[in-house]
Amino acid sequence: MNILITGANGFIGKNLCEHLINNDFKIMAIVKRKNKDLPKSFKVINRNIKDLKKSDLNKIKKFKPEVVLNLAWKGIPNFSLRNCVENLEMHINFVNKLIEISSIKKIIMTGSCWEYIDNIGRCVEGKIVKPKSYFIWSKNSIHDYYKIISKIHNINLVWFRIFFVYGKYQRKNSLIPSIISSLKYFEKPLILNSSNKNDFIYIDDVCRAIMAAIKKKNIYGTFNIGSGNTISVEGIYKKILLKMNLNKKIFQLSKKNNKKSKANFADLKNVCSKLKWQPKIKIDNGIEKTINFYNG
Repeated sequence: MNILITGANGFIGKNLCEHLINNDFKIMAIVKRKNKDLPKSFKVINRNIKDLKKSDLNKIKKFKPEVVLNLAWKGIPNFSLRNCVENLEMHINFVNKLIEISSIKKIIMTGSCWEYIDNIGRCVEGKIVKPKSYFIWSKNSIHDYYKIISKIHNINLVWFRIFFVYGKYQRKNSLIPSIISSLKYFEKPLILNSSNKNDFIYIDDVCRAIMAAIKKKNIYGTFNIGSGNTISVEGIYKKILLKMNLNKKIFQLSKKNNKKSKANFADLKNVCSKLKWQPKIKIDNGIEKTINFYNG
């Protein structure tokens, strides 16, 4: 199978590439900057997807990708209107060029659990999604446009709403890596709203879901990817303290600005039924793996 991937330099992309090379796939990656860590077997186009030239498209056509893994997103964690509009235009422009390539049968993209309304608890894919930020508005708009294009051109679209993914290669200022970094130097991290609960999912489980979508024929639709459970930020913090053998009393959290809210979590019936996937890595194991990566 020939696969075209964008966003291979990102958090999910880097991890996914490690899964892709362990399968009998031919891979072409579009990356805006050179990355020596990309597997040598990958064909590489060094270009931002919004700036693809005719020569780039000719290379892609010659490669004949059957599956497109579109993981690109510019400027994270910049969620301003300007950046979101740029991403919207980038993805529309990209798919308008992709439809010229007749070999493409499936497009897989990553959405977000933020697409769901706050405080609804169990999140089911069929629930109405209302944008509450520029980021979600742009994600929804991209999703809607790709659904139209996919239907017109008979392409299967898989859209993953990923919950709070964590693990190796995550941005260092994200919650779990930032806690690990602070504690590594015996500094107590500043954490607001420690009682907030989220559905945390380890990166390898996310990659397994994407791999299942690549391999399964005639699969399309929207799928939640999460653990199906919630844990508080304070709970995460305590587990990290335990794994790093640090005294809980010395590093006890300050209770500031805590807000009580109903925690959203992924309903997994759809993904378990259609992709035969379920999370395997428990939170304790995932945190241990993450600590080993950042402290290794």
